[in-house]
Amino acid sequence: MNNAVQLLNGELSLITKPNPKVTNPKDVLVKVSHSGVCGTDLSIIAGRFPAAKKVIQGHEFSGIVSDIGTAVKHLKVGDRICVNPYDYCSSCHYCVRGQPQFCVTEAMKTALGIMKDGGWQQYIVVPGHLCFLLPSDMSLKQSVFCQPLSTIIRGWDNMGRVDQDAKILVAGAGIVGLLWASLFHYHGFRDVTISEISEHRKEMAARLSLGFSAVHPNTLQEQSEKAKAENDETWGFDVIVDCTGNKKAVESQFQWLRKGATFVLFGVCGKGVDIQIEAFQIYQKEIKIVSSYLNRFCYARTVQLVHYMSKRYLDFKQLDVGEYSLQDYVAALDALSKGEISKAVFVL
Repeated sequence: MNNAVQLLNGELSLITKPNPKVTNPKDVLVKVSHSGVCGTDLSIIAGRFPAAKKVIQGHEFSGIVSDIGTAVKHLKVGDRICVNPYDYCSSCHYCVRGQPQFCVTEAMKTALGIMKDGGWQQYIVVPGHLCFLLPSDMSLKQSVFCQPLSTIIRGWDNMGRVDQDAKILVAGAGIVGLLWASLFHYHGFRDVTISEISEHRKEMAARLSLGFSAVHPNTLQEQSEKAKAENDETWGFDVIVDCTGNKKAVESQFQWLRKGATFVLFGVCGKGVDIQIEAFQIYQKEIKIVSSYLNRFCYARTVQLVHYMSKRYLDFKQLDVGEYSLQDYVAALDALSKGEISKAVFVL
């Protein structure tokens, strides 16, 4: 039988149902080994993020191929894989233009773990083309970072070229902010600051030993005000990546941009939230504002990136990632919501 954690009308419960079977020749049966829990999952449970009313969550998962359809040629039973939760139709207005993240029938509309059943269960049937083979020496455990890092890579691509001597700010030291900071370090950037209001999260950032300073946003605001009073037009950042999704934080950060800077609005502000910024600054400073949505054509190279980054940057202990069984889902979600851990992972 197949144990799962199901969301129904805002309430979670542990259920048992029959094991799924492959009926479509293009599908794959996956025995889930690891499935992540992130802030989006908490927002879904709280009703702040659109999702199906009845759904098995889990959009970050990996596992072992247990069965395959006759049309699946790139995998075999026993292969270790991770799964991209976002599908695409290949024929709509956006897909044929190379923008599958905006697919009018798939993408977020059928996202695994959000609109369709995902990885908070022992077995799941998924389309074979969404399954990516892991390198032989890459652990299933760390492959749960593939999905979150794939969305970060989309933001990285949209950010465009960044000079190696750029002064960079990563706002927010949750798991996403730490992954952004790690990615900057991996690519050789060293003048990076992390802003965070939580002392615990600042300690997490320090444990990564990246050599980046972690400061309270108030410190940066004081520096900004001092620079303004002294007519110092060089203070500020060439790149700011917001990982907070907080209205006030975004509005403050916008004042800290240097001329010619890029602002990456990566954190998801709630629907209907209005951000107030001065349009004249965009003109005067030639500011570039970019965002990112899902993970357009990022997954295959993200698997390799996670493989290369794993030993140095993706240690569960350093990142405060907690491991739980499905049966302990209440404890996992409670620890994550209280900020005691940066991320939870179900080990099945």
